[in-house]
Amino acid sequence: MWDGHIKIQFELKKERVGNDWEPRLCLSKRFVTIGEVELVLQGDGKLTWLLNKLADLFKVSLRDYCVTVIATAISNRSGWLLETLNSVLAQHWGVILRTAKLVIDDLAEITDEDVTSAAPNPEADHYDLIFYDQLPLGVNLLLNDNSCFIRVVDMPRGSQARKVCEDMNLDPDMFKGATMLAVNGTVFSFGEQNECMASLKDPGRPKTIRLKVAHSDNEAERIENYVQEAMPELKIRRQSQAFDALELAKACPIVEEVEIVDDGQLGLRFSKSLDDIGLVVRELLPEALVERSSSSRIDIEDILSHVNDNSVLGGNGAGRQRALELLEAAGAKRPLTLSFIHPYLHLLSFQDLITDVNAMSRPDEFLFEEKKLESGEKKIVIKGLQRTAGIAEVNGIILGDQLVSVNGFPVGEGCKKQGDPSPDINGVMAMIRNEDKLVLTFARTKRGQDNRWNVMGPSSFDIDNAETFIINSSSGYEQLGCEFGVGTESGSIVVKQFHGIKGAAWKAMEDKIGKCIIGLSVEAIAGQIVPSYASSEMVQHALERNWPTDVLFCNDDQRMWVRTTQEANLNAGHE
Repeated sequence: MWDGHIKIQFELKKERVGNDWEPRLCLSKRFVTIGEVELVLQGDGKLTWLLNKLADLFKVSLRDYCVTVIATAISNRSGWLLETLNSVLAQHWGVILRTAKLVIDDLAEITDEDVTSAAPNPEADHYDLIFYDQLPLGVNLLLNDNSCFIRVVDMPRGSQARKVCEDMNLDPDMFKGATMLAVNGTVFSFGEQNECMASLKDPGRPKTIRLKVAHSDNEAERIENYVQEAMPELKIRRQSQAFDALELAKACPIVEEVEIVDDGQLGLRFSKSLDDIGLVVRELLPEALVERSSSSRIDIEDILSHVNDNSVLGGNGAGRQRALELLEAAGAKRPLTLSFIHPYLHLLSFQDLITDVNAMSRPDEFLFEEKKLESGEKKIVIKGLQRTAGIAEVNGIILGDQLVSVNGFPVGEGCKKQGDPSPDINGVMAMIRNEDKLVLTFARTKRGQDNRWNVMGPSSFDIDNAETFIINSSSGYEQLGCEFGVGTESGSIVVKQFHGIKGAAWKAMEDKIGKCIIGLSVEAIAGQIVPSYASSEMVQHALERNWPTDVLFCNDDQRMWVRTTQEANLNAGHE
C-alpha cells in the first residue's frame, strides 16, 4: 500500500438526556485514504497467473475495500472505548467542566455523524456449525413458522449438532429459535424453505450450516410453545421427564406407637439426634421386640418421642437425658410403650453413598430456590432434581450410532460380519433389558479422508472400517439413558433417542430418606453452616467446590411440628 493517511478527531460535546444536557466524549471526524494497493500472489502455475491478473484488474475495488474495513474498525473500536469512558465519567462531569473552565452551553450538540458507541456487528449473532460425521444432523426444525424461514426448535441431547456446539465451546441451548440462513455457502432468502430442506437432507459431508440466534429469549420461547401446541405429546413427555417421582417434604405428625408386652431385650440401639433434641434409632438388632410388637415400621433415624406417654424431647440434651432416665427405670417393665416420630434432619454423606464408579453424579442435579418461612427465616430449599445424561451420552455415543454387539453377542450390523441373521429389534431390546450388567459395542463411520469429503453421500456401512466405542453399565438398561430403533439399512439397530436418568445424588436421597425431597432446606455443606444471607447460587457453588461431600438437609415443616409438640408437652408438664 502507498500514500496511506488516517485522521481521527475527538471532541467533548453535549447530548440531551430527558430535559437536561449532559457532556459526551465523541469521535467527530475520521478520515482514511490509501493511494494505491498492489496484491501479488507468489508461486508457479496458471492458477497463480490468473489470480494475479484478477488482483490487478480489481485493485481499485481492493483499495476501496481496505479503506472501508479500516474506517469501520476505527469507528467501532473508538465507539466501544468512548461508550466505556462516558459511563465511567458520568458522575464526574461537574468537576471536569469546572477544571477545564467550561460550561455546558459552550459545548456543541452531538450530531448523527458523531460516534459515541460501537455500532452493532450485523453478523455478530451468526454462527457456522460444521458437521463431519455420516450421522443425522440432530436438529429439530420448525418448517411452517410465520417468518417464512426454517427455525430451530432445539438440539436434542446426544445429537451430532449438540456435540458440534460443545466442541466449539458453545451452549447448544442458545440456538433455540435460531434462523437457518445458509447451507454450504448457499444463502436462502425469504420463503425458500423447500430449497433449504433439500440442502439439509443431502447426505454429503462436511456440511456447514449458518444459524442466526434468536434476538431474545421470548422469541425462542415462542417457537417452543408453537411446537408444543402442535405436538402436545412432546410437552407431556418433557414435563414427565422433569421432576417425576419427587414429592413435597411436609410435616408428618403421625406418631408410631409400639406397646411391648413380651419379656426380653428391646433390640434397639440409640444415639443422640443431630441437634441433640433427643434419642434417635441408630440400629435395629435381629428379632427386635419393637419389630415384633408393631404393625408399623420403625426406621433408622426415627426420633424417640415418648416413653410410657412421657415426652422425651428437649433441646440442649434435656430430652436425651430424660429418655435415658425413663428407659433405665421402666425399660425392663411390661407393658412398655414407646412412641417414635420421623426425623426432620438428614445428614447425607454423598462420598459414601455414591460407590458405583459408573454412577452419573453431578452437583448440578440439584435445583435450588429461596423460600421464606413463617418464622421469617430465609432458607435455600430444593426446588427439584433434574435428570442427568446417561452412560451412553457421557461416553460420546450420539444419535445414529450403530449397535453391533451386546455382551459379546453380535447384533445388527455386527451379525452381517459373521454371516448370521440379525435378531429383530424386539429380541435385542429383551436381551438388553434382561441383563443386570451390560457391555455394548457401537460403531460409526470413520472421518477418514475418503468419508470426510464424501460429497456424493454415504455408501453402505462398512463395519470393518468403522470406529468402535465400548461402554459398560453396571446397572443394566436403566443407566444407559438411550433408546434404540431400526436403522435405514436392513437389520441395523441404531441409537434413536436420548433421555435423562436419575443421577446418583437423586437415587441416594431416595434410598436414604424416600421421595419426600422437594422443599428440604440445605442446613450445612461439608460441615459449614449455610448462612442466612446465602443465595441459591452460593449454595450451588459450594456444592460444586466440595462435591461429593456431606450435606445436611432439613424438613422445616416437620421440625416446626416437633418443636410445637415439645413446647405443648412442656407446658402440660408445668401445669
